[in-house]
Amino acid sequence: NYNNYNNNNDEDDTEELLDPYQPLYDAMKNTTAIISTIGTIRETIPFLDYVVKPWRIFTNPKKWCQDSSHPYYVNYRVMEKVIRRAEKEQRKRNEEWRVWEEYKEEHDIHDDEDNDYDEDDNGHELL
Repeated sequence: NYNNYNNNNDEDDTEELLDPYQPLYDAMKNTTAIISTIGTIRETIPFLDYVVKPWRIFTNPKKWCQDSSHPYYVNYRVMEKVIRRAEKEQRKRNEEWRVWEEYKEEHDIHDDEDNDYDEDDNGHELL
């Protein structure tokens, strides 16, 4: 249960705290493209947003808004997490590719461009 973070039930005290974004991170593992379709429904209240407290549009919402459905939290903060995770996945992929390239050099492995597979110096296919 991802909503069960820090409750005071004795029976749940042994439950490990879970990151609410973990399902998102799991879904992003080994991805090469991300299409964002997130959004929120929050109607602007012109009198309150622009007349009574117009300064709010020029300041960071986390200073004055605790509403988790606010676009700042739904659009900006979640996309910030998605981008950070995508960058982390890309760094991981780059490192794996670098290691593979070094391995190929050390073991004299040549890419066979005609056949979409790799082979060693004796012509044996590497999987």
